[in-house]
Amino acid sequence: MKIKEIEIYGYGKWVDRKFTGIDQLQIYYGQNEAGKTTLMSFIHSILFGFPTKQSSELRYEPKESTRYGGRLIVEDTPYGEAIIERVKGKANGDVTLTLADGVV
Repeated sequence: MKIKEIEIYGYGKWVDRKFTGIDQLQIYYGQNEAGKTTLMSFIHSILFGFPTKQSSELRYEPKESTRYGGRLIVEDTPYGEAIIERVKGKANGDVTLTLADGVV
């Protein structure tokens, strides 16, 4: 699976941010507090769920937005392009997977 696009609605310091053209290996670098770990946590949270309030993991709820979550556009051989979207909801968030043929 490769990630083709990252769209963040609200996650930590990232609000209404889109990363495109990333269908090959990417290296993110920057000074401390640039958001590298937040971006890595965002990808993990979209795939596996947001940490619960009882968890010791950071939740990265945005302070400057009411929207929490985002989506990844990924590509995989058997299914083609798919959109994985996770937003604030019960427990680990509400997730939706939309395949290239429109099946949700």
